[in-house]
Amino acid sequence: MAPETQMPGPVCLIENTKGQLVVNPEALKILSAITQPLVVVAIVGLCRTGKSYLMNQLAGKNKELSNLLRTLSSSDLDEVEDAADFVSFYPDLVWTLRDFYLSLQADGQLITADDYLENSLRPKQDTDQNLQNFNLPRLCIQKFFPIKKCFVFDLPTHQKKLTQLETLNNDELYPDFVRQVTDFCYYIFHYSKTKTLSGGIEVNGPYLESLVLTYVNVISSGDLPCVENSVLALAQTKNLTAVKKAIAHYDQQMGQKVQLPVETLLELLDLHSASEIEAFEVFTKNSFKDVDQRFQKELKTLLKAKRDDLCKQNLEVSSDYCSALLQNIFGPLEEDVKRGIYSKPGGHRLFIQKTEELKAKYYQEPRKGIQVSLVLYNMASGSTMMEPICLIENQKNRLRVNPNALKILQENSQPVVVVAIVGPYRTGKSYLMNRLAGQNHGFPLGSTVQSKTKGIWMWCVPHPSKPNHTLVLLDTEGLGDVEKGDSNNDSWIFALAVLLSSMFVYNNVGIINHQALEQLHYVTELTKLIRTKSSPSSGEVHDSANFVSFFPDFVWAARDFMMELVWKGHPITEDEYLENALKLIPGENHQTQKSNLSRESIRKFFPKRKCFVFDWPTNDKKLLLHIEEASENQLEQNFQVQSKNFCSYIFTHAKTKTLREGLIVTGNRLATLAETYVNSINSGAIPCLENAVINLAERENLVALHAAANYYSEQMAQRVKFPTDTLQELLDLHAACDKEAIAVFMENSFKDDKLEFQKKLVETIEGKKGEFLLQNEEASAKYCQAQLKQLSETLMESISRGIFSVPGGHNLYLEARNTVERSYQLVPRKGVKANEVLQSFLQSQAAIEKSILQSDKALTTAEKATLAERAKNVATEKELALLIQKVQEQEEKLKAQQKSYNENMAQLKIKLERTEKTLLEETERMLEHKLKDTDSLKYPGSSLYTLYLQASVPPYPLLFPDLLRLDVVFSLRYHYAMTSMLP
Repeated sequence: MAPETQMPGPVCLIENTKGQLVVNPEALKILSAITQPLVVVAIVGLCRTGKSYLMNQLAGKNKELSNLLRTLSSSDLDEVEDAADFVSFYPDLVWTLRDFYLSLQADGQLITADDYLENSLRPKQDTDQNLQNFNLPRLCIQKFFPIKKCFVFDLPTHQKKLTQLETLNNDELYPDFVRQVTDFCYYIFHYSKTKTLSGGIEVNGPYLESLVLTYVNVISSGDLPCVENSVLALAQTKNLTAVKKAIAHYDQQMGQKVQLPVETLLELLDLHSASEIEAFEVFTKNSFKDVDQRFQKELKTLLKAKRDDLCKQNLEVSSDYCSALLQNIFGPLEEDVKRGIYSKPGGHRLFIQKTEELKAKYYQEPRKGIQVSLVLYNMASGSTMMEPICLIENQKNRLRVNPNALKILQENSQPVVVVAIVGPYRTGKSYLMNRLAGQNHGFPLGSTVQSKTKGIWMWCVPHPSKPNHTLVLLDTEGLGDVEKGDSNNDSWIFALAVLLSSMFVYNNVGIINHQALEQLHYVTELTKLIRTKSSPSSGEVHDSANFVSFFPDFVWAARDFMMELVWKGHPITEDEYLENALKLIPGENHQTQKSNLSRESIRKFFPKRKCFVFDWPTNDKKLLLHIEEASENQLEQNFQVQSKNFCSYIFTHAKTKTLREGLIVTGNRLATLAETYVNSINSGAIPCLENAVINLAERENLVALHAAANYYSEQMAQRVKFPTDTLQELLDLHAACDKEAIAVFMENSFKDDKLEFQKKLVETIEGKKGEFLLQNEEASAKYCQAQLKQLSETLMESISRGIFSVPGGHNLYLEARNTVERSYQLVPRKGVKANEVLQSFLQSQAAIEKSILQSDKALTTAEKATLAERAKNVATEKELALLIQKVQEQEEKLKAQQKSYNENMAQLKIKLERTEKTLLEETERMLEHKLKDTDSLKYPGSSLYTLYLQASVPPYPLLFPDLLRLDVVFSLRYHYAMTSMLP
């Protein structure tokens, strides 16, 4: 006995206290530590019949059990019901007859103890009730215990010495008794079998522990012990333990092998696959009776979750490490940027050169993981421009988008907050924008009466209060420049600033009076310069509500303001000053209506308005001519406070640029919008928001389509390991990657109203799935053919040597071929072509089998015909099974296609619901603006007043007929999506 299983003495396993059975925890603890298979010998019988003495002899002891069991006794054998099924799990029976004094004879002949037992168990033939009672225990023993043995024992010693039996040595016992005990022990040691359960499962200590607990608990509850239930309970306990051991092994192996971050996802998946295989081997070794592979599937699910968690950890660790590394490498560069080191002529070139050097240093660092490029890209996409660049050039009154500026925007994937400033020339617009950029230098300033800025200039800087956002500053050329010959050019600059910005700053010098409003006449022309729809109705052309949803917020900056903010003797705020200036003048004459036009337009197009007034920056005229060189302490205190308040408001309240349906504008999207609007103007058309969005949508949806398709291909290539064990395994991988690819498309696409691009994505992924299915089949066929070739080498060699060309050769051939088949079936992960390759092999053997069968002289003609027919039937059955498998595979493919369709529809529905919510919010804002502006109804001559007179109902149903149909529109859109996406 191994040291771990040695016990110094017996312990009570099941205590019997006041008729209640209780399992002893100490005994269970001993059992749980025994991992070896057990041979369990139990002894029962009447009390005081020497059972413990015999068990002591088996244990090689004299008195331990006697002392322990002196006050305990097994119950007498009860009568049991007949049940032949019990034979399979009942133990062998040994009957020991103690103090036997009879002679073993029958009919005058000597007999053995076994004969004596069999004679005693022979039932009597009669129908008398008493005889039936006599026969019942005999019949039960015969049925339940097919293997029986009997031992007879003489008296151990003289009767006077029996009370000290456990203290006597063998030489103090009768020789016959010593011999009988030796024979008994020898039989037990040599013929007792390892305890097994159904299926040949060997019982070890933990198994027996589980059985004991199960049986005792059942008996204590008043039920009858059930072997099947106990085995199932044992299997559950054992299999749970096997799963835990497998997981622990996986964790240990991955902990030793993996050091995050790993360089590639494939490296991590390879390590996972190797540890997963080992984990399943551990499970197989420690599990049994895993019905329906429930625990194996649970283990597979747990390992998949651990794999996914590791992949997620790898991403996070790689991202964190790369971010920290970049911060360490690029930190000094950022400090230099803040200090203005590169804010000088040629600074941008030096900045790019330094950036490339630092990138090279970053790439040289080892073990950055799979996020190495993405983290660098994200950092680069929000990189700072060292100096402004002209975005839209204005040469000879013709607008042109600067390709270099477009490239900067196209490389920026961050959301943008766009602040544009417009106003008369030589009013200090550029200086104010430089303040927003945190610089004195930047946008060029002029110190003469000539306009300095031409076209629209752009400066992209990191947003100071919105992480991962870019603040895009647009400085426009001055309006009303006397050197210009075409006033329409100013109108287009004004319109472009409105279209591109999310906050529009109008900058003028002095107070807000009639003259200042007259200078802002461009705002009255917006409905002529901008269209919201490609084919608007006559009412929509002049309806300001259609513009409100995408027009920027409005800020009026009154420069060199010398007046006190007082109204009718009371101090007022800057905002109140602006609102008072925008109040409509009562009256119906032409001059009054003309004076109100700019006021009404600002109120209609810009519902959210703000005003800032600025003192002179300095009273030093010489310093004023070179204001960009002035330090902060050289500026007037009031101007410093006013500038800080202005910048703080812009940073806090300027919104991320959005389009219809809440679409967030990024740098690359802003580039597309600028290009589209300028192209429209140059072609003689009117910039149309709807067309711009459609153009943007087509570009981005095509990119989203390619990104999603590439994502699917990359993920499948990383996750699949050919050949997959089953078709469903590959389809499950496809479903997971398909779902993620759809999410990538949904995240990056918009306004795919006809689902043109989504349908292309479905077709593209279906095509790629087909390619993966074909690769899987080819890999499976190649692997199976190689395995069969190796396994059948002996068979083919025997055929070529004529080994089966002998009498009985057909049977030998079948045995050899069946051995090949059985060995082939045991090969793991053969894949989807396993049966087809086997069937092809068997078909190639058909002619050989027929030849061997016909030449087998040990068979009669009739036997040959029977065997030939049997072989034909077997071949037909296998062909039918292969056909059924192909049908099932086709059904699985159709289910996968339906699942993909359902996933597309589910994600589309979520996206449509978000879009619907956004549109409702936009409509509510439009309605709120309309109702808010109803005070203009008081003034005859206003457009709203005229509309009000024409309507006999409140204005908002007339103004917003779509509001009543919005739910119908979305219902129809979703129905269209559902029907058009049907496979």
